[in-house]
Amino acid sequence: MRDRPAFSEVADQELFLQRRLPIGDAHAAVSIGTIAGQPQKPNEDAFVVTTAETGVIAAVFDGTTSLRSIAALKGQSGARFASHFLRRELLQEDKALSPFELLHSLNRKLLTANVALGGSLHDTHSLPSSTGTIVKVGREGLSFAHVGDCFGIAYYKDGTSVLFTDNTNRRFDEQMFALIRQVAQAKHISPRLARDEPEVKQALIDMFITRNNNADGRGSGLLNGDPHVESYVQTGYMDTGGLTAVLLGTDGLPPLGWEVEEESTRTKLLTVIKESGFKGLFQRTRASEDEDPEWHHTRYKHSDDATGILIDFKD
Repeated sequence: MRDRPAFSEVADQELFLQRRLPIGDAHAAVSIGTIAGQPQKPNEDAFVVTTAETGVIAAVFDGTTSLRSIAALKGQSGARFASHFLRRELLQEDKALSPFELLHSLNRKLLTANVALGGSLHDTHSLPSSTGTIVKVGREGLSFAHVGDCFGIAYYKDGTSVLFTDNTNRRFDEQMFALIRQVAQAKHISPRLARDEPEVKQALIDMFITRNNNADGRGSGLLNGDPHVESYVQTGYMDTGGLTAVLLGTDGLPPLGWEVEEESTRTKLLTVIKESGFKGLFQRTRASEDEDPEWHHTRYKHSDDATGILIDFKD
């Protein structure tokens, strides 16, 4: 079935939304926040929250930088195009499909759109692309499909939490960050300046080509139309018994130094969001970035786009 979305995105440079949505015969409080990393640049993250017959479908998409610009986009970045295309198309999908089926369908549709823009599977690393996580939450369980470095966290009544998504980008990013620090030390410059050194830029290109949808299964997945992404899609199911909340986020959401792999970070994220909303969390994340102007917390950009969805069953 197709139904009207619970939320619509219009201006997403900085956007905060809240709603009560039905899940079976109960309700959940849903909060959303999204913000662009730089006020003068479009937000390359996107989100979906929509109702299905048996519950709620929620998703976050994080557009990925392309290796070349595409003239047909007329100045729009491939990352922005891909994430927002996936958002629009997910709202039109059959909500009875599983998260994996939805992700598979979206990837095929993105290939069609990318080819129409002049892209080709012979040059997949230049196609508009995105990472993403889709969850389907019903009265009895939660199912999900995930690819890339967005994340999903399940919170339980006993105070524990589980990071139910993997991050296949992580080891590649750690290698790049180690190189940035090495170049910074060798040239006696800051990590921020080292990020723009020629050897780092070339290593990034090489990493993208080696990593993204590598056919041998030793890379990381990316939604861009390439069918090899299916080797990297993580799927799963969990009972909703004892579940109190689910948090989806893009990798720009946590403040610097907050690692979602650590339970203490997951607890802090939930606490901050409940106490001061996504606006409060964004303020904390931006403060952590501004307090580190030379990027000693090594990263690719000063401030990343950030998006989060909290589904709270305690409502």
